[in-house]
Amino acid sequence: MALALYLAFLGAACAYALLDWRRAWFLVPLCGILQDPIRKLTPNNPVAVSFLVVILYTVILFAGRRELIRDLGDFSARFPRVHAALFAVLLLLMVAALNGLATYGIENWKVPLLSLITYCIPVVAVLMGYTWLRREEVLLRFLNVYVVLTSVALIGTVLEYMRVPWRILGLVSMEGEWIRHLPGIQIRLLSGVYRGPDIMAWHAATLTAIAIALAIREGFGRRVLIWGGIAAWGFFNCIIAGRRKAIYYVIVFMAMFLWRYFRRIRAAQIFALLGVLVILAGVVHHFNETEESSVYTRGALTTQGEVSQRLQGGVFETFDQFGLMGAGLGTATQGVYHLLGR
Repeated sequence: MALALYLAFLGAACAYALLDWRRAWFLVPLCGILQDPIRKLTPNNPVAVSFLVVILYTVILFAGRRELIRDLGDFSARFPRVHAALFAVLLLLMVAALNGLATYGIENWKVPLLSLITYCIPVVAVLMGYTWLRREEVLLRFLNVYVVLTSVALIGTVLEYMRVPWRILGLVSMEGEWIRHLPGIQIRLLSGVYRGPDIMAWHAATLTAIAIALAIREGFGRRVLIWGGIAAWGFFNCIIAGRRKAIYYVIVFMAMFLWRYFRRIRAAQIFALLGVLVILAGVVHHFNETEESSVYTRGALTTQGEVSQRLQGGVFETFDQFGLMGAGLGTATQGVYHLLGR
């Protein structure tokens, strides 16, 4: 029943996209968030459900194809370096796809194809964003929609953290808990309503980054408390995800944001940033108060020995096994084992 209702909603969204693809883009985050709990409620948890939002994405591209083709030349002229970089990425992806095809064999052609689609979607989205965005107010409206939807969805992560029994919580197609073992500590990885901890952590980090950027944009005032609170909510979920990449995502974003806009930041915006950082520091302090919760902050640290181990046993070992070209697309893509029948 849940899948049937979702498919009906997705079909309606696709029909609306054919009429107004620009406004239909606001439905993409909602469809993307809903598909994971819908998959958990569907018998046998079919993998295809996790790709249903791509249908809406494809329909939007089809509906806006004329504008996209029209703006491609203008985009190339205004941003020649970005255009050249995107072309280089697509070229390397094709080489990697052929390499993956050689690794997995012709009979498993779906494996590199899945990875190729996964990597091409955000590349095409660059031109999509250029064509879609007409006014800054539209972007702010979309960011607000994403903030609201993601903030509500992340409630599921806290419910899982509190061990609330619910079918839509936790890792898809897995019973019990996913424990990550680090030297001296064990960390319970959380997914919430999303299909996996990595997906949830990515959305939590994105929410945090958006809130920080909008807090700086607003400057020091009453709204900075709202955006600071949203940033704290997102960062809280970054920590309990148990995935350090989410925390590093936020740190790298702040560093790159300041590097890009430092000369344009006013004094009020600096105070706003400091206020948000104090709030985030309070989140970290909250986790350090008890032995049970402090494992998340301790697990966020990366030791020099662990970096060396990953380089030696990860990167260098990969080169030893597959050479400088690696094994091609599909090697590091999540869920490919479903296509391999393993």
